[in-house]
Amino acid sequence: MRVFSKEKLSEDEYNSLKASPFFPVVLDDTSLSLVLEFKANKFLAKKIWISELVAVTKVLKAERSGEITLELTGTTRYGQETVMFPMADLNKRDIVKLKKYFDLNEKYLDEIIAYISQSAELAPHLILYESVGWFQNGEEHYFRTNKVITNNTDVVQAYEYGGDLNLENKISEAENQYLDRLNSLLATEGAMFAVVAGLSSALVGVLRQFEDIDNILIHLYGDSSKGKSTFLKLALSCWGKPNEAPLFSEWNSTVNAIYALLADNKGIAIGLDEASSIKCDYSTLIYILAHGRDKAKCNKDSSLRELQEWSTTIISTAEESLIAKTAKNNGIRARCFELFGLSVTLNAEHAEEINSYIVDNYGVLGEKLIWYIENGRGKYLLTDYKRCLKLVRGMINNNHPLKDRVSKTYAVLLQTAFYARRIGVAINIRSILNVINTRDLSLVEETKSADSLYNAIGAYVISNKNKFPDTSYSSLKDLGSVEGYIRNNVLVIIAPVFEKIARENRFSDTRMACKWLCQAGYLEKRYEDRYASQITIDKVQTKVYELNINDSFQDSYSAPTPKIIKPTSLESSTSSENTPNKKKLEFSPEEKEQDFNF
Repeated sequence: MRVFSKEKLSEDEYNSLKASPFFPVVLDDTSLSLVLEFKANKFLAKKIWISELVAVTKVLKAERSGEITLELTGTTRYGQETVMFPMADLNKRDIVKLKKYFDLNEKYLDEIIAYISQSAELAPHLILYESVGWFQNGEEHYFRTNKVITNNTDVVQAYEYGGDLNLENKISEAENQYLDRLNSLLATEGAMFAVVAGLSSALVGVLRQFEDIDNILIHLYGDSSKGKSTFLKLALSCWGKPNEAPLFSEWNSTVNAIYALLADNKGIAIGLDEASSIKCDYSTLIYILAHGRDKAKCNKDSSLRELQEWSTTIISTAEESLIAKTAKNNGIRARCFELFGLSVTLNAEHAEEINSYIVDNYGVLGEKLIWYIENGRGKYLLTDYKRCLKLVRGMINNNHPLKDRVSKTYAVLLQTAFYARRIGVAINIRSILNVINTRDLSLVEETKSADSLYNAIGAYVISNKNKFPDTSYSSLKDLGSVEGYIRNNVLVIIAPVFEKIARENRFSDTRMACKWLCQAGYLEKRYEDRYASQITIDKVQTKVYELNINDSFQDSYSAPTPKIIKPTSLESSTSSENTPNKKKLEFSPEEKEQDFNF
């Protein structure tokens, strides 16, 4: 029917139109019309054009906010047009916004609103979600990317993805050929570990609902020739297109943008490239990323803003260490699985092969893993995790300073490696244990924080000998402007200098630094809860710390020395049975003969 036109109807035509489900509104190929009957001595009816043809094709309810949106599809003079229109705007004041897309007859807005409401009743009703990964529907847990991965068709048809992660899958050949080709590219421990890292997010997402574990934060750093970016993209290719935002992003975003990127992610790995490009408090950032919850903040009206939460694996790369930019405490080290110089590719040609292949083949492994869990493995998830945890704890030395916390991360990675093998990926369990072992041995060394701080203090004193005179045979009077002194195998250093050295070496908590030095035998407590003391230097009361001197320090200082009594140190104060033994993660002879068939 022509725009704004009217037509008279015969009684037969009128009666035939009454069968329309939206009567008195009727539809034809291009328009909506209103049928009116006029009471008179003889039959009189008209069909009046009220709008271009518009229909509600979907009703979408936002999962988080509860807002309802209508998907309107209409026929215009320029072709088909699809518009998302808020249900809240379905009123006489706001519906005229549709004139931007469709011609409307404003004399009949009530009828148009009534028709759209009726059309919405008949359209499919879907939940619009942006949260990806694991979610609960009734009493069951399901996993979703850009679709819900389950055999339950009712659940599949109830949801539609409205987020911006590029999560579709693509494969350029038969699945068995894809796996054969991918497996041929996994020629290094680093490449295998990349796949395990990418897939581990699915297990993190579900296990965090039942177990006290952190998100996994994996950081690769070192020279650019080792394949850090290739590692990152290979890991992300398990879930989607690996070289596009926001699945693949960069650290140069603001911290709040990073939190927003992770929000409501319950199982899809996220990559952050080039950590060197952001300046922030990495100590706080690592804690929040691992904890999986943004800091509580207020809206402009002082109401508490909804917290952003996530449960997943975060993979980061840079040319330098993340931990080096933190307060260097053991809690941070336990929360960041950091690897230096991990070899991912054999050469430039191998790197190019991996990168070119995963650009055309992606999003397959993650879905295969979820189907493996969906089709029966899910009921064993916790049992499998606890078996891996028991195995890993048996491999780690009992005196490991962070054993309880890091073993949980190791267990999830090991469990993922076993599952990856089950879905056809050529993962060598020994190779994954080697990577874990490498990180674990370096972690044990890094946690000797007392030694590193003591060495930093020693280096400062040695390079500033004139500020630290040896007073073994002289009086403390008339020392002049000094920062400390040495007497009887003890270094006395004034508090401002001590605290400055600690800060420069990323020890933000001076009391914690003192505690470590005390436990290692370098520093003595002066009172029940104090490590510093007050002495008089050149007639001025001064706060100082008194550190024992070991042989290597004394030799480097090269000052006249009396007989040295070697102080208690981390090594000498610990009995041989308590000294950390850098035990490698090993299988028992029986375990070597089996494939851990859970």
